Amino acid sequence: MEDTDFIESDVRLFYEILSHENESEIRLINVGVYPIVKIVKGVEKFVSVAREYNDKSNVYTVLRERRPNFKGSARAEDIIKVQIIALDFDPIREKEYPSNDDELKRAVDVATKIAEDFEKKGFLMPHIAATGNGAALYFKIEAIPITSDSRTYITELLQRFEEYVRSEYKALLHKNEVRLDNMYDLPRIGRVIGTKNIKGTETKDRPHRVSRFLYVNTPLRNDKNLFDFIKSLSKKPYVILEEMVSYEPLKLSKKPPSSQQSLHSEQKMASTTEQTLIFEGSPVYPMQPIPYFGEVLVGNWIWEYKVDGFRLQIIKNDGKIYYFGRRLEKNPDWTEKLNKVIPFESFRNLPDKSMLDAELYSTIGRRGVPSVFANNGKAAPIIYVFDVIFYAGTFVGNLPLSKRKEMLNSIEFLPPIFVLPYFKVENLENHLKEAISKGFEGIVIKELNSKYEVGFDAPIATQWWRKIKPK
Repeated sequence: MEDTDFIESDVRLFYEILSHENESEIRLINVGVYPIVKIVKGVEKFVSVAREYNDKSNVYTVLRERRPNFKGSARAEDIIKVQIIALDFDPIREKEYPSNDDELKRAVDVATKIAEDFEKKGFLMPHIAATGNGAALYFKIEAIPITSDSRTYITELLQRFEEYVRSEYKALLHKNEVRLDNMYDLPRIGRVIGTKNIKGTETKDRPHRVSRFLYVNTPLRNDKNLFDFIKSLSKKPYVILEEMVSYEPLKLSKKPPSSQQSLHSEQKMASTTEQTLIFEGSPVYPMQPIPYFGEVLVGNWIWEYKVDGFRLQIIKNDGKIYYFGRRLEKNPDWTEKLNKVIPFESFRNLPDKSMLDAELYSTIGRRGVPSVFANNGKAAPIIYVFDVIFYAGTFVGNLPLSKRKEMLNSIEFLPPIFVLPYFKVENLENHLKEAISKGFEGIVIKELNSKYEVGFDAPIATQWWRKIKPK
């Protein structure tokens, strides 16, 4: 007979659902105490550690596959596969206390309804668990390999899936006063099902409960269709960086340009002026593109999607993140407002004393950006970073754009921060059509040898950045 505070069969089943090929990371968490991390290999050790710490700590595990022989606590770069997708539902209740029976039932009912709907849509019905205070769904999928090039893309897809569920079941969640927690980040942890949830202050009608499976789809199988569905939800295109590594000089023109319009290769770039700048932690006037009129393009040109948002400077200084708009004469300090909705953790891998050029967008487009500032929950922020001005206290604007792009893509951001992808210019008409079809405002073309000129009294417009929008 199993311990009523520890369900070993469910712990074993949970390990089997996770399908970890390498070591598993168990995190033992108590409020106010730094987590204990145990790296274990195999189901017996997994069960042993879970049993040892059950009812003493909240027992969690990193859900996704970690790189082999890694002894530390997993970060995004340590995750090598996504083989499980979790949705975690919590009832809205008074903080610091467990759920009562009614609140728990509402969360379970919501999770069950959504699970059944997925089955009706032709997917495998996910496994359902009561986590003690709420409910969780576990979708076991064909393993998706993670590389340095695809990590941001996969994270964005998982985030999109959660946004889809929130939107599709908005009325159901609202009616039952249940929220869907964020589980999309790659090193996300989840409660080990079968262990006791001891979060919050226990009372008579709000007890600590053992987590347990309510439904298991046996025999265990991988859903072969779910991830294709998730990919279809993304409206923001991403590319594998290996497709963007080489650029040959090219000339594109359908008609001879005028002498004023022609960009001759022997011209000295306007942005070649050497600037010696010292990082002061203050915003600068960002460089601006000018319209494109059909000129001959000589050199190595790339194109990016033109995001219709608010231009944004991001500064990391002395361990803090600061946000500023581009119109400095109006003192657009958005730091306090954006720090409420954008976690500092998103920039944990950005060196201190760095400055980024970016665009602030939202989950419902440009019209949702004011809602982001208002913190009213109608829209969540999305930030596309496309250039770096200072890096670790050094001005890098004198480096060619190609080097700045390499530097930017070496930084591992976490959502809602995304590095804007770029592509080799081949056919501007087709590039513009693609951008518009995906909901962007247009495109911006940039020369890979161009430098970044900082304005002191006003933004500097450069001929080496050109914007193209539909006529």
